Amino acid sequence: ERLDLFYNEKWWEDYDHILYLDTDVIVWPQAPSVFELYKDLESFKPVRDKRAERYKNEDHLRIIKGTCLEGEDINWLRNNRFNAGVFMLNKKSAQQMSPYLDCAALDSDDNTMLVYAMLKSKVKVTKMDPLFNKKNGKYGTYFGHAFGGEKHKVNFLPLRQAKSIFD
Repeated sequence: ERLDLFYNEKWWEDYDHILYLDTDVIVWPQAPSVFELYKDLESFKPVRDKRAERYKNEDHLRIIKGTCLEGEDINWLRNNRFNAGVFMLNKKSAQQMSPYLDCAALDSDDNTMLVYAMLKSKVKVTKMDPLFNKKNGKYGTYFGHAFGGEKHKVNFLPLRQAKSIFD
């Protein structure tokens, strides 16, 4: 559970940085080390979401309707929303964001709650390269994040590529 990283202090006894990955993320062999590229221990590190940057205002309004983000600045959301399938966390950013992750009060999905916590906590943010969370990213990206119903099909290209590389 990704939210455990924000509440369970034991993680920070052994690690300075934690890279969270959803189980449907493929780390391609040519990916550079995120721990070498993003060494800063002061900032939360979501992946820049180029899709959210292209959304129109009405798209953002539809997505946030009825969530803890309803009423927040659309321009901020356009520039700062992220997909929580890949992010890097450190103790400082976890401590700064955790007070804003009240699951019962926010009544939203965990991705929306993390965006909300990033906004309200005013945590320092370093955006990671979009190639670290590429929707259905094939070999050539850094991390491919399987998305939608296609990922369950036998002929899903990123999965076929991964099998040929990692088998």
